Amino acid sequence: MSGSYYFNAKPKVNLEETTLLQRDDGNMNTLLFDLLTIPSPHGTEKAIADIILSFISNKLSAKDFKVLDGDIGNLIVRVGKNNNVMFSSHMDTVHTSNRNNLNLHLTDENYVYASVDELTKVYYNDQDEVVSQHQIEQEAKKEGASYDHYIMWGNKLYGSDDDFDDWSDLNMEYTHKHTVVNKNYVLGADDKLGCYIMCRMIEKKVPGLYVFHVGEECGGIGSSHLADKRKDLFKDIDYCIAFDRKGYNDVIYRQSGGQCCSNEFAKAICGEMNVFLPPQEKAEPSPNGSFTDSANYTDLIAECTNMPVGYFDQHGSGEHFDLEWLERYAIPAYTGIDWTSLPVVRDPSFKPVYNPSRFGNYNQSFGRSYGYSSWERESDLFDNHEPVRAIKAKIARNKNQSTIDKIHNLIHDKLDTFEVDEGFATEETHRQRVQRVLYSFIASSLTLEEIAELIVDVYENKDDSDFYNW
Repeated sequence: MSGSYYFNAKPKVNLEETTLLQRDDGNMNTLLFDLLTIPSPHGTEKAIADIILSFISNKLSAKDFKVLDGDIGNLIVRVGKNNNVMFSSHMDTVHTSNRNNLNLHLTDENYVYASVDELTKVYYNDQDEVVSQHQIEQEAKKEGASYDHYIMWGNKLYGSDDDFDDWSDLNMEYTHKHTVVNKNYVLGADDKLGCYIMCRMIEKKVPGLYVFHVGEECGGIGSSHLADKRKDLFKDIDYCIAFDRKGYNDVIYRQSGGQCCSNEFAKAICGEMNVFLPPQEKAEPSPNGSFTDSANYTDLIAECTNMPVGYFDQHGSGEHFDLEWLERYAIPAYTGIDWTSLPVVRDPSFKPVYNPSRFGNYNQSFGRSYGYSSWERESDLFDNHEPVRAIKAKIARNKNQSTIDKIHNLIHDKLDTFEVDEGFATEETHRQRVQRVLYSFIASSLTLEEIAELIVDVYENKDDSDFYNW
């Protein structure tokens, strides 16, 4: 099969057209299968830690590794001695529950998706074909039974021009069955892939301090705790390498609003990695980092980054990853790089501070001017100046971002967005309809002008049969 990195277009998946993976079918490493099939929202990471520890214990002798105290559920494993590199991933996922094991699906392009089994009511017409309620309603309209509202009671369709009153039997009867279907679901490759990569590195006895964090999706709970309470763990560490970046290319040198590693380090690590990568997908330094645990160590460790692991569309039901790229390129790269030979340039004590004597710095992201200096040493200014990024503010910001991510996840995965040709459900109240339209706009990232254009289009076509209940 051709790896999915050969395709530029975003894949679209029909679960019925994929291969349902089994644990021992040879399509996926069993460790990776075990990690991915167990949802692990914060508070349930122990199940993942147990899988990781079992794997390590079976692959290495007791003299080759040491498990350190991770406090609050973090799993910390030291491999080798007197090394100066830390590797980071997180065991928690954005799932809201760990009650269901996930089904894993493999496409012909070697993408992996997830689903859950869901009990649903399926309607059948007299040709024993599956039909949706929308299709049933459209059939009623073709037969001349046009109403403002429709509802299925039992096996029959009813129509009404009033809310919850004066329902008419349309003499359209369908059979139905309750059946289990595969429903697209959040995969959790963010960051089970990072955990898997680190396990494979441990298997190869790559020396380092391996930290599997808890609570990254809740604002970096595990890493914030270690950075604050366990500074002793990092006194000899020069590098913090997180494996939690989407895609194939980005080696992050800026995250959480600041420089997390030096340009020299980012270029050097790209050079090391690109020896192993295919020509069409080379690693590149990137300033577009979102939060991951390595951001919480930038005040303690000189060179902190986040490396690509091959997942896409994280935090939503369309989340997927490239299995071939992971096994064929990423694993050999990350187990083959000489991590301890990379340059150490950045000074972790270098902090941005407020400088009232400077104004007019232009923020490229928002197009606004702020009275803040650009990366000045705190010691170079007066003693009474306060750091811009205090620890509490940083943690709060990370939690806010995680909350925003979860909201977007719920909007995209739980909300039946409003579609003009489908209209509203009869059972919806006026307020529910308003809210659903609002969140549909949010989910679609529509601008105010686009919303206005949509409203005008609806008004201008309000008599067109393609529009419903306007």
